[in-house]
Amino acid sequence: MKNLDQFDAAEGRLDMFSVSTIEELALLLKVGPAELREFSQSAPVYRTRVMPKRHGGRRRLDVPEQKLEVLQAWIKRQILDKVQLPPCVHGGVLGRSPKTNAAPHVGKHVVACLDLQDFFPSVSPKIVRTIFGTLGFRDEALEFLVSATMFRGSLPQGTHTSPCLANLAAVGLDLRLLGLARQHSLSYTRFVDDLTFSGGRRLTNLLPLIGKIIAQEGFQENVGKRRVMRSHERQTVTGVLVNKKTNITKDARRRLRKQLLAEMEAGSPAETTLGKLAWAEFLNPETWRGWRREIGGPR
Repeated sequence: MKNLDQFDAAEGRLDMFSVSTIEELALLLKVGPAELREFSQSAPVYRTRVMPKRHGGRRRLDVPEQKLEVLQAWIKRQILDKVQLPPCVHGGVLGRSPKTNAAPHVGKHVVACLDLQDFFPSVSPKIVRTIFGTLGFRDEALEFLVSATMFRGSLPQGTHTSPCLANLAAVGLDLRLLGLARQHSLSYTRFVDDLTFSGGRRLTNLLPLIGKIIAQEGFQENVGKRRVMRSHERQTVTGVLVNKKTNITKDARRRLRKQLLAEMEAGSPAETTLGKLAWAEFLNPETWRGWRREIGGPR
């Protein structure tokens, strides 16, 4: 795994790979060259699904057909997962989660959450070509990777590769915001298109500069979704409560407790309810494990 700090500015690449032909790419991905040739000669096939968002609205997903999905999984595993992203990046990174994204912001005076508008669609084929080129891909291998990961001129939502490529497209933004945060004794994390800062009261004065940096790096903030939360208010980061410790919100705790008790009286909790309990335990093991023992629930 190679860290982005090792980027060779003189040559404009990371020197991770040196791949130019379809045959070399097939060897790297551990698939047959004929299969890649077949993909390169046909248009990628996707099916569209529309899913409701957690906080309202609907999200369009472009889901690749099965063979393309498998290929993208290999591109992710053999290429994109080998690039070590900055420590502030938590979405789409192995071993990181909404909890790791929220934890640096626990117990802070001010927490500010910002949203990047149209994050995936804003990543163009030119940017993706630059990313793969920076990693050392050239010629037909480079063009194949761009074609295999893009759809209708942008990153499709619903693939294995899009979160990784979006993260790589935002590296410049992350490094600038991480440097600004460290300069002012703040914490900064990003989970996909959700940016979070926390620290002292000076944070609010830096928000205009943060917005300017976002624009300079080619992204756009959805200002209507900006939230600034003080310590006397409920502070949530990617759905995780962070006032004193990572936890689900008080309302969610009340609903989950009521739901569990009702389902246990009727027989046994539903799988979805147990999943919610497992998530609550993951965020705050001490409270929820003790409560599970108290009610005699499943262990």
